[in-house]
Amino acid sequence: MTTLAVHNISNSFANAKGAGMDPISLVVGALAAGASAGLTDTFGNVIRDAYGVVKKIIADRYQRVQLASLEDNPESPIQQAAVKEALENTAAATDDALIEAARALLQAVAANAPEAARAVGVDLQRITVNDGVEVD
Repeated sequence: MTTLAVHNISNSFANAKGAGMDPISLVVGALAAGASAGLTDTFGNVIRDAYGVVKKIIADRYQRVQLASLEDNPESPIQQAAVKEALENTAAATDDALIEAARALLQAVAANAPEAARAVGVDLQRITVNDGVEVD
């Protein structure tokens, strides 16, 4: 399984983009971690709500990106790659609202269900609530 390394960066997307951030990987990592953790009753509404925001932005702006297979199997590198490829064919990489929602989702997962992130290959060890994240 490929591990997405999460690093502290500035909250400013412009600064993060200049630092070599891959926003699509950030979104996919957040979706996989959120699907793994937040779609169960175990962690309450915090992760589900944050996941719902990311999912709504994708549904509203990028209708061709299908998330059902990733939701069914968030641990699958194949499903993660499929969503990543679909998002790469959109303007998602420059969508500040989507990227900020993905950051919020990763922060909710880090605070409530870090083991779910590890299960899908997202390393949350260095994420902090006050910083954004960079995914390599």
